[in-house]
Amino acid sequence: MSGKAKVYSFSKLEAIIIPDDKPADFETAITASGFGKFNIILYIVATAAGWSSVFETTTMSFVFPAAECDLNLKLSHKGLLNAVTYSGMICSAVIWGFLCDTLGRKKLLLIGYFLDALFFLMAASSQSFTLLMIAKFLGGFIITGPFAALTAYLSEFHNAQHRARVQMILGTIFSIGNLVLPLLALGVFPLEINVKVFNYFVFHSWNLYLLICSLPALISAIAFLFLPESPKFLMTMGRNEKALQVFRKVYRINTGKPEHTFPITELVDETISAKDNPNKREGQITANRTKTQALKEGWQQMKPLFFPPHLGKMILVVSMQCFIMMSLNTLRLWLPQIFQAISDYQYYHNETTTSLCEMMEVFQPNNGSLATTECTVNYNNIEVYTNSMIVAFASIVAYIAAGTLINTLGKKQLLCILGVVSGIVAMTLYFSRNMPTTVALSSLFISFGGIGINVILAVVVDLFPTTLRTMTVSLTMMFGRIGATLGNLVFPFLLESGCAPPFFSVGAVMLGVPVSLCLFNMVSPEYRLQSITVISNVTSKITTRLRLTQRSKTYSNLGTMTNCTTRKTFFISSRKKENCEVGNEVPEGPVEFETAISALGFGKFNITLFLILIPSQWTLIFDAALMAYISPIAECDLNLSLSDKGNLNAAVPSGGIIGAVIWGVLLDTLGRRKLILYGYVANGIIIIITSLSQSYLFLLILKFVSGGVSGGLYIAVCTYYAEFHSMKHRSKMQIAMGFVAGGGYVALPLLSSFLLPMDFTVILFNGYIKFHSWNLLILVSSVLSFMTGIIYIFLPETPKYLMTEGNNEEALAVFRKVYTINSGKPEDTYPIAKLINEQKETREEVDKENVFVSYMRNGLHQIAPLFNRNYFPKLMLVTVIEFIIITNMNTLRLWLPQIFQAIHEYQASHNGTTSHLCTMLETLKGKTSSSNMTIPVCSVNTDDSFSVYLNSMVNAIVCMVGYAMAGTLINILGKKRLLCILGLISGTTVIATYWSQNTFTTLALTSLSLAVNGIGFDVVMTIIVVIFPTTLRATAISTMLMIGRSGIILGSVLFPILLQIGCAPPFFALGGIAIAAIVLYLLLPNTDTESLK
Repeated sequence: MSGKAKVYSFSKLEAIIIPDDKPADFETAITASGFGKFNIILYIVATAAGWSSVFETTTMSFVFPAAECDLNLKLSHKGLLNAVTYSGMICSAVIWGFLCDTLGRKKLLLIGYFLDALFFLMAASSQSFTLLMIAKFLGGFIITGPFAALTAYLSEFHNAQHRARVQMILGTIFSIGNLVLPLLALGVFPLEINVKVFNYFVFHSWNLYLLICSLPALISAIAFLFLPESPKFLMTMGRNEKALQVFRKVYRINTGKPEHTFPITELVDETISAKDNPNKREGQITANRTKTQALKEGWQQMKPLFFPPHLGKMILVVSMQCFIMMSLNTLRLWLPQIFQAISDYQYYHNETTTSLCEMMEVFQPNNGSLATTECTVNYNNIEVYTNSMIVAFASIVAYIAAGTLINTLGKKQLLCILGVVSGIVAMTLYFSRNMPTTVALSSLFISFGGIGINVILAVVVDLFPTTLRTMTVSLTMMFGRIGATLGNLVFPFLLESGCAPPFFSVGAVMLGVPVSLCLFNMVSPEYRLQSITVISNVTSKITTRLRLTQRSKTYSNLGTMTNCTTRKTFFISSRKKENCEVGNEVPEGPVEFETAISALGFGKFNITLFLILIPSQWTLIFDAALMAYISPIAECDLNLSLSDKGNLNAAVPSGGIIGAVIWGVLLDTLGRRKLILYGYVANGIIIIITSLSQSYLFLLILKFVSGGVSGGLYIAVCTYYAEFHSMKHRSKMQIAMGFVAGGGYVALPLLSSFLLPMDFTVILFNGYIKFHSWNLLILVSSVLSFMTGIIYIFLPETPKYLMTEGNNEEALAVFRKVYTINSGKPEDTYPIAKLINEQKETREEVDKENVFVSYMRNGLHQIAPLFNRNYFPKLMLVTVIEFIIITNMNTLRLWLPQIFQAIHEYQASHNGTTSHLCTMLETLKGKTSSSNMTIPVCSVNTDDSFSVYLNSMVNAIVCMVGYAMAGTLINILGKKRLLCILGLISGTTVIATYWSQNTFTTLALTSLSLAVNGIGFDVVMTIIVVIFPTTLRATAISTMLMIGRSGIILGSVLFPILLQIGCAPPFFALGGIAIAAIVLYLLLPNTDTESLK
């Protein structure tokens, strides 16, 4: 062993040996940063950011019952509103992914969440279906970027040991967000507000609900102002000094030690290979490039995705994501409507229940010529929100389990299990006989579907290099959102056609995930992912793996070292005695991002990020799920039909689809922090405008716009948080995001339970605007969005992005600050002094007037690698998987409040008795049907409707518990194995919901389904973060989310259609898709120990 070795001892840290004469790569640097406070801070920020995405896509499903009379929503209108957000996400997917991988994560996260908050405010101010639809489209257009950027951002701040759990944390955050939505609905919708503003706007409870849901996006935007750029992105951009600064800041925050004690002083130049071989770009971007060059390189960067070895993998992930998101988000967004139908049936049948199909007959039109009487809203629907909360809680529980299972089973196996179980559970809903069964099956379906989405994203992260990662995620989510859009558009028609088609269709689509995985494994075995060769501990179970470069490839044991050329040793996150016995060697000189981020440890900064996740994730959750709670309350105000509710549920994912790639591109081009900041503020503004909606069309449009914003914000938040955690904690961070999202799904029905039951009408603008309780709910939701935007003002850019941009000094400064926060030590004690240069070549100087053109040109070059043979197959694979998971999960989740409301109304009208779930869901059809007999006046049952919101809160709580378990399960089972298990459970529970005979069974099954789906979604997200490089990570996430959200649109539209066809089709369709997704899970690579590229 040449040279001397210096040992840097940090509490609870494991050993890493750093050579003096060699630069450290990213994995070494991020590991050296440690896991601590900075990672927690990322989790906190990711909470608000993740909630923004959830709120953007889910709020319509809760808004439908409250706003259907205010906006005169038909069944097709609801499906359109559910789908329009995902349509917006689809439209912007590629653009966001390109921008994220070209311009960076932080800027995109900041801007995206600001815009999402703006469009959420627009939705909250909606007075018509048209305005609401515009707002949701724009919201979906914007939210795509931050979503993909968030996944990449978080992953790039974690080393290999923690990276897989990052997506699980995100899934937990989303689950919490899904829990917050019904909780918020429980508090807002019963208010029956009808306040007139300026004699033009009438502010109802659902407007207030949407207004409140804008807060997470705003908070996220503010929070990302103070977070650094991803160091991995900075290294990829050749800005090693800035990346090293970020590493040092993270190291200081995590360990509490001074930045100068960071053991890494130099990072590997990740751009050298490109200089030596300019024809092999692999998605890298030019160092010191101008704006025009950045955009030009962005297009070049996308090219590798469409050629082997990436093409086949991309096709697989895209297919699976499409399937999952189509089934999940269709059923999820229609769950509130289903719950509302059950509540209405019980309300008009003396609280008795019957089969789910019979209760859902309210969705099916009756042939006749008599005119429909006045529309009324049943505000006695507390069960709608309580059931939705139960579903969200189940998702949280599932994410907790997924964190452990993903590492034990592996991503492929877990995806298979999730797909099979979800598909079966969706089909089982057809046989539900009561509210508890419906809730239980839907919870299981939503949980498993959500887990599947995140598992696919985790696969994408692991499968594609840094420069293709966000673009791959963007494409994956784009196709997933396409599926979600289609699902929500078709679902109302399936509901009108009968009871069986919706559930069986959703289940069948979910089963497409395991089927696709199996087929891809047989047809293209060469695309089976292999673990990147990394340096690991020989005798311990340390999960942090460091990829060594050049000649520093020897193993080191603290007791016995052989062939070592290093002279520095420091300890990173050694939690057990065995972990302290082995040192991981780090090359001498500049270190890579992973080494720098690992040196930060995990401490106060990470905890702070975790807390910031609450408003940021809740904003997205509120935006996504708000319509599910508003629809039952607003159906009379907006004259909502079953298809209208499906459209509203699909509006947010539709917007996310359009904006997904745009967000990804902006994140990778402009950075994470700024985009998150601006995005949340913009989202809050949109929410305020949405709260003024007076018509179905206006609300649909605004939700679409809001979906475009929140979809990008989710990407930005995921990327931001990923890039502030080392490999060891990255996966856990994603799980934490899912956990926080689950809390958002609890808060939403809780808030809805307070506001929606308020029966008031405020006349504004001489009667032009009527402000009801649902308008108030939208308005209140904007607070979180603005709050998040403000918080991000004080957060730094991710060091990974700074490194990729070539700002290594700035990145190193961020590392040092985080290091000081985490460790409490001075910044100068940060053990890393220099970061590697991740850029490929020197930027060319251009005139100021050509800056924008330069960004566009370079951004286009940067996207190109996503379509080469190395990344495109991976992108397609994770995209399809996330499509299936998102479709399956969000379809059920967004319709759970309606389902709980239907059960509640059935019990109210049947003396408290229950029946088969299908029977209770007939009330969903009745409100929007025509008959030979006189149709009763449209009314909203808000009397004693707390159980509706309580059920939604239970859903969300279960999801939170699932996310809490996911962090452990992902390491025990492995990502693939965990995904397979989750898919199987999700499909089974959704199908089993069909036989539900009471509220408890429905609540239990739906909660479990939502939990496992949410975990699965985050598991896939952790994979995506690893498999794509920094400059492509956000774009890949954006793309994946764009496609995945199309699944939400498809699911939300198809769900009411299947419901009108019969009771069985919706549940069996979702369950079948979930089970089929297992096949695709098996095709995912094993990324449990891979470093960020």
